[in-house]
Amino acid sequence: MNYVKKTILILFVSYTLTVAQQVKPNNIFLEVFGNAGAYSINYDRILWRNISARGGVMLLPSDSKLITSVPLLMNYRFYIGNNYL
Repeated sequence: MNYVKKTILILFVSYTLTVAQQVKPNNIFLEVFGNAGAYSINYDRILWRNISARGGVMLLPSDSKLITSVPLLMNYRFYIGNNYL
């Protein structure tokens, strides 16, 4: 079972790195084991060339309550030529 989890995690990371290379002003994506915890559905918007904002939501039902997480981030991109970090 642990092998399956590691394989899924590697596939998600590979897909995220591939998709991240395509610069678009608006992105909606699913993040697994990221800033929200278990998963989150996120919206990312490039505001200026160097700055983007991201917000997301995670709803996780528990035995007695609903666990909610709302990650909000501002990103600054460092450009070297046409590539950024």
